Amino acid sequence: MSLGDAAVYAGADGASLTLQDIQEFSDAVGGSDVSDDEFTFTDDIVDFEVSGVAVGAPVNVVIPLSSPLLEGSVYRKYDVQVGWFNFVEDNENFVKSADRSAGACPEAASAEYQKSLLEGNFCMQLTMIDGGPNDSDNEANGVVKDPGEIAVEIIPNITVVASPIELGQLNFSVGDGEVVVAFSLDADAIGSQLDSLTIGASGELDEVNEVGNVRLYVDENRDGTPASTERISEGTYSQDDGEIGFEFMDSIQLMNGEPHFLITYQL
Repeated sequence: MSLGDAAVYAGADGASLTLQDIQEFSDAVGGSDVSDDEFTFTDDIVDFEVSGVAVGAPVNVVIPLSSPLLEGSVYRKYDVQVGWFNFVEDNENFVKSADRSAGACPEAASAEYQKSLLEGNFCMQLTMIDGGPNDSDNEANGVVKDPGEIAVEIIPNITVVASPIELGQLNFSVGDGEVVVAFSLDADAIGSQLDSLTIGASGELDEVNEVGNVRLYVDENRDGTPASTERISEGTYSQDDGEIGFEFMDSIQLMNGEPHFLITYQL
């Protein structure tokens, strides 16, 4: 096992590199941009190569980590032709992780390694095929090269805007004293979805004693009238000026014509 091309170019003492080191190497060879805007790195970039591998055979490489794996961690690889991409996992290529035992990582191919990068673990094992999709020299030549890094995807802050919809004096069509409140939701990120919704109460009413069942509907046909087929959740207040949390069995897609919702409550 020896230093990879980028580490040699940087004159590094070990396999750990910075993004600037990778950028300078990429610039020197006319490679792709090294920015990775959708992910943030959580450990050092490592650049190594393994020689003496049987041509076309797999090799297991253990990498001790300086910080524990976070939830949602992935192993990102850099290629001078295509830039950053997720480590390709298939029937022959794996990413596994394990906890440190007595201060050291388990040896390569140990049964202690479990598939995926599990939160809290300090040890990672890469299983790569010589000449496979994760071998950066793209050749079955007995040498496996791998510049890469642990990263987590950047989750953008999504702004969701609720807008009231005027329904006049419309009341629920079944049962006296049930009132309808209508609103729409819109998000500023494509592909946003709603998995739950919390509403709060205010005003002079004692919601525990004076407000009955509260139901939430998706007003699919936008007629302002709740239909039993459109109901997605219901609940009651447990305290005055309290909150009700609605959890959805199926996610509701936002950014789709601003979905309309109806809330009914009994007085």
